[in-house]
Amino acid sequence: MSGENILTYQVNDLKLNEEYHFRVKAVNKVGSGPFLELRNPVITMEVKQKPDPPIDVEAHDPTANSITLTWKPPVSDGGCAITGYILESIEKDGDRFQRINPSLVPGFTYVVKDLKEGKEYQFRVRAENAAGVSEPSRSTPLTMIAAPVEKPKVSLHARLQPGLCIRKGEEIRLDAYISGAPYPTVTWLRNNEDIKNVPEKKPVLPILKKKKGGKVEPEEPEVFVTPLHERLSYAVKKGETSIMVRDSIRTDHGRFCIQAENSHG
Repeated sequence: MSGENILTYQVNDLKLNEEYHFRVKAVNKVGSGPFLELRNPVITMEVKQKPDPPIDVEAHDPTANSITLTWKPPVSDGGCAITGYILESIEKDGDRFQRINPSLVPGFTYVVKDLKEGKEYQFRVRAENAAGVSEPSRSTPLTMIAAPVEKPKVSLHARLQPGLCIRKGEEIRLDAYISGAPYPTVTWLRNNEDIKNVPEKKPVLPILKKKKGGKVEPEEPEVFVTPLHERLSYAVKKGETSIMVRDSIRTDHGRFCIQAENSHG
């Protein structure tokens, strides 16, 4: 710099988070003056800026009053960690976006609740770091808030596909998987009748039989069997249903079916 009339200079190749002391003096043809030193050291720090907007914002799985938003982090975090995300929504023909979440969302997914059924919304997301809040992301397309519509679907467990053959006294277990929206009502049938309504078989009274010689002896009475509906149990959770029949007997055989029904089929 000697001999140059320059009042600024950029110092390069400094180490991050280090202290540096700088001083400067003036020089002319006669000689140089005393050094002038900064009173305090300079600490090199990474420049903090606001982050870029989040990317790939999408709206998924609408219900009658909610929707799920997902997004990816911004390309640049502005030189410091993202502290969270701000979600905004606007109703169709609305005049401005409204903030959804009162506190920052730390992750990349959020279920927006308390939406109006039958209304259309757009959504966008902002990122925040120590330097401030980013510009908004691209808005999602208008999305209708409505319960999903799906006809019921039923599939049997793989082990039941070829049919079921068991020995007397063993447990009959039938498992099926259910889907549909709204979630369907499930009915198990045996020989086209609701299995819950299978009539109870009444015990047969012994029949008196007259043998030769005039002696009357009763035949062997029929062994009483616990009715099917008393040996029947259910296991139900969303997406799955099962029936179990304990202490099976020959008369339990038949064609077992499952029927699922909702407002769409």
